[in-house]
Amino acid sequence: MDPLPWPLIRALGLVMPTWASLVQTRYVWNTPHTLDNSRLEALIGAEPHTPLEQAARQALAGLGRAGGAAPALRAA
Repeated sequence: MDPLPWPLIRALGLVMPTWASLVQTRYVWNTPHTLDNSRLEALIGAEPHTPLEQAARQALAGLGRAGGAAPALRAA
């Protein structure tokens, strides 16, 4: 993945508030981090997961793109 052009994003942030907000989150892009859901799982039990193919079909249906046979999906 190519790095984001931060100087350009910062300059455009002067006239585009959304891009200015993106600059404020730059640290997230540059700092390695992990997410830990152990407290959530302690509260609600095992985290529920929707199978990828089911989620993709529902998303496409919601976009009005459902219909016909969809190719099988594989998790990466």
